[in-house]
Order: sequence, then structure tokens, then C-alpha cells
Amino acid sequence: MPDTGDGAEDGSGDSSGDGSAGAGRTSAVGVLLISGALLAGLVSALAFTVQIPRETSLYGAYAAARPCPTEADAERTAQRDAQRDADCLRTVTFTVDRAEAQGRKGDSYWALVHPGPAAPGSAGEGQGARQRKLSFGDPRPLVETLRPGDQVTGTVWHGAVTTVAKDGVRQDTADAPRESQAMGIATLGTFAGLLAALMAGLGLVRLARPPHHERFGWRGYGRPMLILAAIGSAVPAFLLGWLGLPWQSLPIAATLLCGYTAWEFARYRARTPLDAS
Repeated sequence: MPDTGDGAEDGSGDSSGDGSAGAGRTSAVGVLLISGALLAGLVSALAFTVQIPRETSLYGAYAAARPCPTEADAERTAQRDAQRDADCLRTVTFTVDRAEAQGRKGDSYWALVHPGPAAPGSAGEGQGARQRKLSFGDPRPLVETLRPGDQVTGTVWHGAVTTVAKDGVRQDTADAPRESQAMGIATLGTFAGLLAALMAGLGLVRLARPPHHERFGWRGYGRPMLILAAIGSAVPAFLLGWLGLPWQSLPIAATLLCGYTAWEFARYRARTPLDAS
């Protein structure tokens, strides 16, 4: 985004026209920035008012869920399908057909399983449509030990396999609700909010065109502040998550950190000569 000046200072017609055109471009950029700020603000608002409450409610329901009844009478058997989507936790035995635990960090780790024990001599293969593909974020502690034909105990909630266990070793799948998911959404929402504030500030500066507004251009001010917003959202999120603090502390910490840094940087820019900025 190029910095725009106030136009030429002489009174010639060409210079006046160039100055008017430059002012028009600057105002247009300001309008675009403010429009982008509104969009970023909407993303931030949706993250905090819709997505995070949904995730925390889901995790709360999962954490409060109790095992499903284990009666094996005819009525329970008839209601088994209805229990699939109930709020209780069903325990199901699965047989491993295949598992993938090789790759670099960040790769996808998964296991193909089917319900029930393996057929004699099948090593757990050939179950067709009954197979489920379970994804994991890490090969440890269980996925890397799985072999075709192994039997694992799965926990099913709302139709999704949330954990698998074997020989006392337990691992969550990617479908398991996690409290940490709220922190991830809060990081995105915080960054979107800081971005909205930055874009709105840069846009208003271009519309108001105060003296020396070019100090707050993209290269000298906007880009460093964008980097600050990204770092100021991600680093506190990591530290707060590591300390076990709730996600509500992230927007407070990030706003204080970025707000103070932006204020000090603006003061520095105001003291810097234009030809040195």
C-alpha cells in the first residue's frame, strides 16, 4: 500500500490536479481500509459470541456425559440405534484394519477400524462399508503401536469415536471435544479484532488527512503493526495455554500488549523526521 502525500505546494494547474487526484486516491484507500476493518470486526465478533460458546458448550456436555446403560435385554437391543446419538458414552470394541503412524510432525495420523472382533484368518481386513477412519493429531501414545487385527476399545459419543484404548493406553481422536479448541478460536478472534483496529486507524488517518499523516503509511507503520498483531495474538495464546489459564485472559493480555506497543511506536514515529522514516 503506497504512502500518499498531500500534493504539491505550488499553485500551478497541473500540480493542483495531481494533488486532488492524490487526495482522492488516499480517501479511497481509507474507505477500503475501514470496510476491511468492519469485516475483520465481524469475524472477531462471531468467534467470541458464536463459535467459542458453541465449542465450550460441546466440551461441557462431553465432559459431563456418563456411560450408557449396559443392560442387554431385548428392549435395549431395539433401542441401540437411538442411543447412538444420545448424550451417554457408548463403549464399542473395534478391530484395527490398518494404521498410519509414520511421517513428519504435523502429518495426519489415522487408523482404519471396524466394530466387532476380526473374522478368523482375516487379520481385520475386508469389512467394507463398516470401516471407520479415525484421525489423530499425534502417533503417540497408542497409534504407533497398532497393528492389523488388534482389538481396541472405543468410546462413542454422538455417533463419533472420541477415544480408543488398548492395554491401558488411551488416546483421543481428532473428533474428541477439547477445552483447548476455545483457545484456538480465541486466538483467531483476537487477531481479527486487532486487525480491525489497525485497519480502522489507518483508514481514518487517510480520511482525516492530518498534518504528516504519511508517517502512518503501510511500510513505516502498518506492516510493523500487522506483525505485532500476529505475534501479540499467537505468543500469549501459547503461554496462557501452557500455564493452563482460560481463554478469556487472551484478548485482555493481547490488547494490553499490542495497545501499549502501538502507542509507543506511534510516539516514536511522531518524533522521527519525515526524511528518516
